[in-house]
Amino acid sequence: MSSIFRSLFLAPTPSFQRGIARIFDFGLGLDVYNTSRSRTEADLNAMDVDWYAVADDLRAAVEWERARVAEDEQKQIHAEGLEQAAQHSAI
Repeated sequence: MSSIFRSLFLAPTPSFQRGIARIFDFGLGLDVYNTSRSRTEADLNAMDVDWYAVADDLRAAVEWERARVAEDEQKQIHAEGLEQAAQHSAI
């Protein structure tokens, strides 16, 4: 599950029917959110969601860095190959 869905744990699950019903909900009776049994539980849930988001960001950063390093290695291998070819053609 991605962090965006975890971060919406307090909001009700959206659906087409609920969206249509909200148009006619003049008394705001549909504004019901997921709740926690205590403030402590709510805080723990929120911290859990926050740390999942941090982990997702770290995972994305590591994947980006791996791709960048792999690209740099390919460029270096290509440059070394060109250098060797130039040396052989000069002989």
